[in-house]
Amino acid sequence: MTITWALEADLDFSTSYETDLTGYVEKPGRGVQIDREIGPDGAYRTSKVDITLSNRSGAFTPENTASPFYGAMMKPGIPIRLTATIGVTTYTVWTGYIQRWKTTWAGAGGVSLCQITCYDLWYYLNEGAAVDVAASVSRDTDAALVAIATSLGISAGDYSFADGVQDLPAHFAMGQNPASAAQDVADSEMFGWQFISALGLWTFQNRNQRLGTTVADTWGDGTGVYPSNVSYDLDPLEYATTVRARGRRFAVGDADVEVHRWSVGVNNGLFIASGGIHERTFQSDSATLSLVTPAAVTDYTANASDNGAGADRTGSLTVTLTDLGGGRYTQKLVASADLYVHKFIQRGQPLNIYPDMPEITISLPWTGEKAGQSIDLDLPWVDGDSTKVRDYAMEMLRIMRYPPARLTLDFIAGTEARQIALLSVELGDLIRYKDVLVGAAAGAYVDDWWYVNRISIDIPPDWAGQSFTASIGLERSYDHRKLDAIVYDAFDRANASGDLGTASSGDVWSGDTGFDIVSNAARPNATALQIPVMAVA
Repeated sequence: MTITWALEADLDFSTSYETDLTGYVEKPGRGVQIDREIGPDGAYRTSKVDITLSNRSGAFTPENTASPFYGAMMKPGIPIRLTATIGVTTYTVWTGYIQRWKTTWAGAGGVSLCQITCYDLWYYLNEGAAVDVAASVSRDTDAALVAIATSLGISAGDYSFADGVQDLPAHFAMGQNPASAAQDVADSEMFGWQFISALGLWTFQNRNQRLGTTVADTWGDGTGVYPSNVSYDLDPLEYATTVRARGRRFAVGDADVEVHRWSVGVNNGLFIASGGIHERTFQSDSATLSLVTPAAVTDYTANASDNGAGADRTGSLTVTLTDLGGGRYTQKLVASADLYVHKFIQRGQPLNIYPDMPEITISLPWTGEKAGQSIDLDLPWVDGDSTKVRDYAMEMLRIMRYPPARLTLDFIAGTEARQIALLSVELGDLIRYKDVLVGAAAGAYVDDWWYVNRISIDIPPDWAGQSFTASIGLERSYDHRKLDAIVYDAFDRANASGDLGTASSGDVWSGDTGFDIVSNAARPNATALQIPVMAVA
């Protein structure tokens, strides 16, 4: 069936995408190349799309008063989206924002072009101003992401967050890059994923969303969705035989204690003339759960004289406190008489980093291995229970002791089945890919479930033909297990007879009378069949 492409912009920010730019994408431009990816480190990469628009008519000449876009329309931040319609179904392929317009003119006989550089929503998290998020001891991971989005000015219509599985005993941000603050939350979810969807939504998947039992689509043998090329990458950089996991803990301090002071003392007071205003923003040494509005005399004093020997003018000073979150605040002082401020204290309830932080190191080298590799996992927000940190480290070692296999499937979307599959696939989708048939060359010999971690689509200029090329990155679904129901045992305890006891994971064996522990291994002590078990949650 025919694909009808549409490149549309929302020049007036009405959310209607009323301006059609489709006809401007023509030769000698390069068409449209889209790449969206969650990296091997689990971090999303900002999607950048460069599109060449024809300026034959002068539509993208900024000083051309006859241009339909003349005025303030060609500016950064213009919403733009690409859709493809097959039959009666429209697929949104990419949504983002035009950040740069670059119009060029060639010599005689040349074609004037306008290059627009577009980014998805993650650009604003990467490049946005540092955020301050008020400290809280009652957020889970999705609530923490909402707090970051709110601080950044991103509305609820721009994100779709799954309910976080992990509770955060403490959370805040102090002048932090928004993308970094968001990644801290995803890391603390332990196997959480976040990305920008094709619809342009900041999307968060909790760790249990990669435990699917139903695939979104089936590709490969016996289907109409078969790649032109398959590559299987076993990257040594994703291999490790030692995993170190460490979490940060925070302790709630006493309420109503001094968190900041800027006293200058007598003979060196801060002078404010009558009717004058002194306004400053401060960052305390720690995050605070609550700041106390400064009280006269208790927290600040003022005098008519610099040496403090004059009349008390504390009552002539009005103080306004604005809590900016994360231990950052603004104090505004307004004087109704000439005065010198000699003391100023800010009180609150600090949230301090706790020296006792859970840490676990687990190693399981290969026999004969020349030298092992290790990875370090930093978990920014954890509680005092180290069980989850330990289980997370064990699970990561299980994954990385064998280099995680990653498949890349290259497609030529020359059939309707491929077109629909490639236009509807989304990051995080669970795909069954089967490639076991042997023809002229051996296949990949896989028949498994995979999660999509990269989508790359290349559309030719002039929207030529009805075909396009695409590359889809896949990672093994079985690299993910339910972190809240993991049992394991290293048998690294004293020898025992007829009892395997309590496993390394803290779970107790049952049906184990026919087994002993001998030299850090479980050994049967009889010929009768017995199957010891540990119950998962």
